Amino acid sequence: MAGLSWPLEMNKIRGETRNNTFGWVRSGGQQRHQGWDLEAAPGTPCFAIANGVIRWAGHIKKYGTTIVLEFEYQGSTLYATYAHLSAIYVRKDAPVTQGDMIGLTGRTGNASTLPLSEAHLHFAIHTMELPQIGLTGYVNPMRLYGFMPIDTIHGDYLGKSYAIRSKGGLRVPGVNAP
Repeated sequence: MAGLSWPLEMNKIRGETRNNTFGWVRSGGQQRHQGWDLEAAPGTPCFAIANGVIRWAGHIKKYGTTIVLEFEYQGSTLYATYAHLSAIYVRKDAPVTQGDMIGLTGRTGNASTLPLSEAHLHFAIHTMELPQIGLTGYVNPMRLYGFMPIDTIHGDYLGKSYAIRSKGGLRVPGVNAP
């Protein structure tokens, strides 16, 4: 598969709202959102977006059960975080191949109090293994994928990418609308 694949079979921003995307401040808070929240019922399989090595497989307070994948992209070393998981199928320092199932979504960490209807995968890209609060070291996933899955469901099937227009959907000028 050329380029990056998607972390889930079907990828769509939770609730199709901007505040579940990179850089937005949510719920009257101070901290900007560090990635994308992708709609996913608990138990949804998560996949390695690229060939790489698992650098973290365990618990992180706000993220709950979490996997961090180190991978190379266009000559740079990057990391992908998969958070709020219910199960981890890989171990630290294990190599993985793009498309390998690495875990299952869940409702752990600060997602544990959300209603089941708001269950999601928190997916983030960063330039250091475990960055801290704020956006320093984080990369907007839209820079790597070229767009965000906010009104279209995106995924990979049998080595080919697909996009399916979802019902309704938020139109964001400059992102998915003229």
